[in-house]
Amino acid sequence: MLRTITCLLLALLLGGCSDDSQPSAAERQLLLTGADFGYGEDAGYFGKTTTYWTRTTDLSYDSEPLSGLYLHSTVSLTPSAGEALMASYSSLQGAGIALGLLGEGVTEEEIELTRKLGSHAKLILLRKDGEPVGNMFSVSIGKKILFTVFTGGHYFDSGAEFESFIAPKLAALEAHQYDDPIVGWGKGLFADEDDGEQEVH
Repeated sequence: MLRTITCLLLALLLGGCSDDSQPSAAERQLLLTGADFGYGEDAGYFGKTTTYWTRTTDLSYDSEPLSGLYLHSTVSLTPSAGEALMASYSSLQGAGIALGLLGEGVTEEEIELTRKLGSHAKLILLRKDGEPVGNMFSVSIGKKILFTVFTGGHYFDSGAEFESFIAPKLAALEAHQYDDPIVGWGKGLFADEDDGEQEVH
């Protein structure tokens, strides 16, 4: 037992406390993709990073440079509702700063939502030189958050229309169940050790 725990701690330290892989089919369904905007889902890149130190899993989708669409979508699975709420707030703030640095004349206008979607739900209309060019949206639901930013020929200036658009993703996110990364990895190590012991005997 002690040997396994020691190996786990060493693996965490030597492995940089993170692991990059591809999201499962169920995890991909949580993300906004090109398919939601009428493009092929394959016209983009999926990613999954599990950070064991923070016990957080981040799922992501980035579109290719398509005509009429730039899309970044992230879902974070955190260990607590408080951390999810903070991450939701920080994602909007960080993206707003980045957009301000990258493009002069980009302004943000908060669009009023007609119903409660979760904690700290905010829909932002992005304007370039006064013209609408896209949206940012962030929300936390329990221990999970969804953040997205998209620009180009797609935008929502109506809270009700966006709520209908995003509803399937939020329903999937609310229903999604996941394990603490540390617990999952620990179970795997213990299982490997048990299998080894059985082979010896």
